[in-house]
Amino acid sequence: MQRSHSHRFAPCSAGPQTCSDQPSGRSATTVPQAQHATGSDTTTACTDPPYIAPMMKITAMYAPPSDTAAFEEHYLSVHKPLADTMPGLIRQELALVGGTPDGSPAPYHRITDLYFQDMDAVTAAFASDEGRRTAKDAGALAERTGSALTLLISTVE
Repeated sequence: MQRSHSHRFAPCSAGPQTCSDQPSGRSATTVPQAQHATGSDTTTACTDPPYIAPMMKITAMYAPPSDTAAFEEHYLSVHKPLADTMPGLIRQELALVGGTPDGSPAPYHRITDLYFQDMDAVTAAFASDEGRRTAKDAGALAERTGSALTLLISTVE
């Protein structure tokens, strides 16, 4: 069975390369990807690799706010752009929760995932002025709009 992955932090190139972790002769292709840690818009994709470098992800889950309009206004115009300034942030993924499979009320209104290269990058990001401002704003946003914030740290496999 063949699997595919992307070298998350491989040096970027303009064309196909041979992966360093592949048996001799197995090739790789260059595929578009969102801006990543090396600053390029491409990354090298291989088949059947022996190892994928883990990334770290911070997940922020906001309970349904009592003032949805105020929450959304601040979240999209202030909080998200503030989080975008955090050093080492590779990707920010936003989700507006629409419901649950059984139709019961969803326990969360918004879920945000912040991706970083490793735990050192997470620590550095939240120790920075931008990270401290983002964390403070997240708590204040939840409090001001009647939401509650749950944070998780995960290793992306």
